[in-house]
Amino acid sequence: TAYEVAHETYFAADPIIERMTRQQLEKSIANTTKLMKEAAKNLDFIQAAQYRDEIIKLQKQLELK
Repeated sequence: TAYEVAHETYFAADPIIERMTRQQLEKSIANTTKLMKEAAKNLDFIQAAQYRDEIIKLQKQLELK
């Protein structure tokens, strides 16, 4: 999960991700994908890449469930 505070992005700590259910992970992936696409649309490619990296972490955790 990602959230913004004053244009800085903070990602959920790995222990939090590890405790997420399959449904929570899927929802988080969908939400972060939307944020990534919006960042890319706004030409904020660094932010979009950060979201992409978070999606990869979430997908890897989902594979373990």
